[in-house]
Amino acid sequence: MSWAFDEYELDPAALELRHHGDVVPMEPQVFQVLVHLVEHGDRVVTKAELLDAVWGTSFVSESALTTRIKSARQAVGDDGKAQRVIRTFHGRGYRFVLPVARVSGRPPAGQLSQTDQLVTDALLRPAMLPLAVDCEFPFVGRRDVIADAERLAGLAEIGPQALLLGGEPGLGKSRLAVELATRLAAADGVTATAGRCEQHLASSLQPWVEAMNNYIVSTPGEQLRADTTGIVDRLCPVLPDLAARLGVVGSDETVAVDEFAVVDGIVTLVERASQREVIVVVLDDVQWAGGATRSLASLLLRRGVARVLLVMTFRTTSEDLGAATAEWLIGLERAGASREDLEGLTFDDIEELVGATLGTDAARDSGIWDRSCGHSLFAVELIRDAVDGQVAQTLPRSVASLVRGRLERLPAEVATLVTTGAAFGQEFELDVAAAVADMDEHVALDAADAPVIDIL
Repeated sequence: MSWAFDEYELDPAALELRHHGDVVPMEPQVFQVLVHLVEHGDRVVTKAELLDAVWGTSFVSESALTTRIKSARQAVGDDGKAQRVIRTFHGRGYRFVLPVARVSGRPPAGQLSQTDQLVTDALLRPAMLPLAVDCEFPFVGRRDVIADAERLAGLAEIGPQALLLGGEPGLGKSRLAVELATRLAAADGVTATAGRCEQHLASSLQPWVEAMNNYIVSTPGEQLRADTTGIVDRLCPVLPDLAARLGVVGSDETVAVDEFAVVDGIVTLVERASQREVIVVVLDDVQWAGGATRSLASLLLRRGVARVLLVMTFRTTSEDLGAATAEWLIGLERAGASREDLEGLTFDDIEELVGATLGTDAARDSGIWDRSCGHSLFAVELIRDAVDGQVAQTLPRSVASLVRGRLERLPAEVATLVTTGAAFGQEFELDVAAAVADMDEHVALDAADAPVIDIL
């Protein structure tokens, strides 16, 4: 039995890590570290556990383990900054975060036909959630939302469901969606996939293409052929991995893409695939969703056939959420979708997060709640500075950039009033702030009445 991930195969019996069939040179202890992390990829492995597993009763310093972790990362094309494969959890340990597949009886590379090799390689890349979220620190809070997601996943056994996660930027919507999908997919009979809407990308079906490509590269060939019978021609123009998996030879002619045929084809594919197991589909940042993406989700829910839970995140700030998408979300709610508009983490959540990363003593005296007021991004960046030994009195760089971006959207007088008032704290006297800003009181009153809540 061996393990496959990305383009690698880890074979404990042969003591080999192979990349496209070629053996990657590794020191024995580096190999042992990698094997232990892969075999326990469902959790964070502590440093003490790794030291016991690899060195046993021999005394070695933690620096020896750190060196082996660095070498293991290099062997699988990772590094300490990206942490795409092996992630560091400060104060806790390490975790192998890529999905892995068990492999048994696979013919050696070079003994497969080109088509079979393509299919086999695709099967060794199991479905992943291609959403870049900050998972360095433990997930805390949001228990009510998790309970609602679990309830909806149960209802998805008999028909499609939707969970809408709204909130301002930086509240952790994407992290929550990934956490929900990961937890739900840990249950038998549930799988998960995801896609993200990009603000400036022209493709109106981008998140669905990402999500369905995950399904395509991880589904056995016979099932894939059955699921796509009669709709291959509709799907191949937008799902190129499908043609590769099925060995479909493309035409040199340029074929016009019928958008409705593509949408209907993807809905049909989801409906067929979901008959084997419930599918959780995360659509991230749908405030930027194109019309086709919105229509596809609506059609999937309206037809009522798919055993699917759609988890969709979106920004509620007026500068990001357009009228068409806002109206669409309201329509989904009226049709039965569950909506959660997130607020900041609670005091207890922040204390739990600080305690898990800095220790229980630090949780009492960190002041992180007082500074962040529960804003997830702000709190995490303050914790990251504390982990690195920095006690910054200014805003962390990422938070400062976010605040600066929002201020730039405000009228000049409003931005001046907000900036000046912030120097006094969360509450301040308007006339005092106006005087300090050398602003006429009437101008200050108009600025204070400006509709800026959605932006700030």
